[in-house]
Amino acid sequence: MRSKEDPESIDLEVGGAKELDLYVDDGGDGSACDLADWAEAKITLKDGTTLWLDTLVQLPGTRRLTSRYPFSFVYDGRHSNEFLSKWTQKEQTEKLDANRTQILRTWHDPETGLIVEWRIVRFADFPAAEWVLRFRNKGTKDTIRRANHPYRNIDKAGGQARNIE
Repeated sequence: MRSKEDPESIDLEVGGAKELDLYVDDGGDGSACDLADWAEAKITLKDGTTLWLDTLVQLPGTRRLTSRYPFSFVYDGRHSNEFLSKWTQKEQTEKLDANRTQILRTWHDPETGLIVEWRIVRFADFPAAEWVLRFRNKGTKDTIRRANHPYRNIDKAGGQARNIE
């Protein structure tokens, strides 16, 4: 789909699945501007009952890994929700111009020297923000490889992105 196109309804038979992941991938023209709005997402059960995804309650005994931020990753076998709040945190705000404000949030792991940087630019004249997540190792040893956050390599000539394993 492209901007200014009408929304699309998707009907999908999930055949008794116990989990359903909604995922947005590259639209085939590079990773820039790929996003999704799961507006009015619902699941209709065999008996006709409708479950609206924004009102679902977490089932007892299940573990929700919803992120506190619009990003998440697994580091040393743990979800980022479990440790980022325990790391040293800093935030800086800078007015870039009349319409843009930059917020830089950093988390620092004092044990390993890993720094996670979240740079956000908010636009006053448009209902949008852009952000970049950056990982830096300021420690003396190699950082533990993170999972569920694939490395991306941009082909500068073609503008195409691909995962690096």
